[in-house]
Amino acid sequence: MELYKQKSLSRESEIEAVDGKQMTALSIISYAIKYLRGSLVHVLCNRINSFREDDIFWIITLPAIWSDAAKQFMKEAAVKAGIPLKSLQLCLEPEAASVYCQHIPFERLQGGRGISAFQAGTSYMVLDLGGGTADITVHQVLDGGHIKELQKASGGAWGGVNVDGAFVQFLEKLFSIEVVQTFRETHLFDYLELEREFEMVKRKVKVDDSSKITIRIPPSFLEIFRTVTDCADIKEALETTSYRRRVSITGDKLRMEAGILREMFGSIVDDIIRQVGCLITNKRRYDINHIIMVGGLSESEYMQKSIQNAFPDVNVMIPEDPELAVMKGAVLFGFNPSIISARVARFTYGTNSFIPFVKGQHPESKKVVMDGRDLCEDFFVKYVAVGDILPINTVIGPKRYMPIRKKQRCANVQVFASSDPDPYFVTDTNSQFIGLLTFQFHDSKGELDRPVLLKMIFGGTELAVEAMEEKTGNTVMASFEFLDPNDQEKNDKT
Repeated sequence: MELYKQKSLSRESEIEAVDGKQMTALSIISYAIKYLRGSLVHVLCNRINSFREDDIFWIITLPAIWSDAAKQFMKEAAVKAGIPLKSLQLCLEPEAASVYCQHIPFERLQGGRGISAFQAGTSYMVLDLGGGTADITVHQVLDGGHIKELQKASGGAWGGVNVDGAFVQFLEKLFSIEVVQTFRETHLFDYLELEREFEMVKRKVKVDDSSKITIRIPPSFLEIFRTVTDCADIKEALETTSYRRRVSITGDKLRMEAGILREMFGSIVDDIIRQVGCLITNKRRYDINHIIMVGGLSESEYMQKSIQNAFPDVNVMIPEDPELAVMKGAVLFGFNPSIISARVARFTYGTNSFIPFVKGQHPESKKVVMDGRDLCEDFFVKYVAVGDILPINTVIGPKRYMPIRKKQRCANVQVFASSDPDPYFVTDTNSQFIGLLTFQFHDSKGELDRPVLLKMIFGGTELAVEAMEEKTGNTVMASFEFLDPNDQEKNDKT
C-alpha cells in the first residue's frame, strides 16, 4: 500500500510503523521476505533430506496497478533478502487469481451456477480486493487455457486498510484521539490484537443485518481511558457521543449496530462499484458476464453482496478461499508463466531524444545547438501506445541512438510514460518522467557516428531492454533505473 501511494519511490523512502517510528521501506520489506525465506528453508530442510535451497524458484506477487518503480523495488528487496535474481520472478496478483480459478472445481466457486466461465473466448473480470489496493482487470480465455488481458489494470487505494482506518476513527470519536494514541503507543501488542479482532468481525457483517456487532476491547484500553479522561464511568462517557443510542459497552464487550460497521466500508464500496460499472457497461467491447472476487476483502459478506446487488445480471463468483487465491495461483504461474499470453500497455512508453531540428515544424523553444548541429530537444520517441495489446516478449525496435558529444561514453536516456496514445514531446501535459535507460558507448574513438540500437521488450510482468552496437553487432549492457533516477542522471540525453 505504501509503495503504491508514494509518487516518488526511492531506496531511501521511509514508512511509518503503527507506533510512529520511521524506517526505510526497503529494509522493512527485505526483513519480512528474509524471515519468510528462512522459515520455508528451515521447514524444507527438516522434511526433505536431499533439499537444496537453489532448487527453489521464488515468485513475488504484487498488484497489477503498481508502478515500474515499485516492481523494481520489490525485486531489490527480495535480492537483499538473499533470493538470487536468477531464481526470482514477479507475478501480477489478478493474473495469479485467474490461473488459480482455472484449476479449481466449479463447485468450489460460490455463485458458479454450474456455468463454466473458462471456455475459450469467454471474457471475465477479476476483482482483487486486498488489504491496501483494489485491482480490477479484464481477462479472456484462449485455446489451451491461456489467458489474455483485454483491458489495462485499473483500481486504487480501496483495500481493507481503509475500513480498518475508519474503525480507528470510530474509536477516536468514542473515546478521544488521545486515548487511542496512548493505547497504541503503550500497549502495541493489545492494539494489534484489537485490529485482528476487528478483522474477523468486518468479514461477517451483512448487507441487511440489523443485529448488534460485538467487539472485545482489551482491559488495557479501558484502563487507559479512565486514566486519560479521569472518568470512572465509561458508559456515562458514551452518552455524550453521537453514537449514544447505537453503541453500548458491558465489561470488555463493545456492542454496536451493524449499520455502523457498514458505514465504515463507506466510499471504498462506492469507488469499487463505480469502476467495475464503467467496465461492465462497456459490454459491447468486452462482453463481461462473470466477475471473480478474490483477496482478503472479498471474504466480507457485505462486500460480496454489495457487488452482487450492484450487478444482478453478472455472475459473481467467489472461490472458497479468496484470501489464498493469489498465493496458490502464483505457485501455478511459476510452473507455467507463459499461460499469460498477452498484456495491455498501461501507458504510452517512450524515451526523451534529440532529433534534427526542422524549421517551421518544430517550435523554436525546442531548438538547441550541439557540436554545430541544430537539434530539437524533448522529442518523445514512442515504443508502445497506451491500450496496445502486447503478446508476451513483444520486441519493439530497434531504435537508433547516437552520442550527442564526441567523447560521450555513457548514456542515460530518460524514459517517459504518458496517458496520451500519441505524445509529441516529453514535456506534454500527460507525460511523466519515470526513470532512466542506461547503456555504454564502447567505441572509444571519440566520434559521433557510434550508433547503438535499443530494443524494448514488452508483454511481461516488467519492462526489459536489449542493446547492441550497430557497427559491430556487439551486445551492450543496458538496464532500466526506476528508483532514484535523478541521482544517477549525468545530464546525458541521446
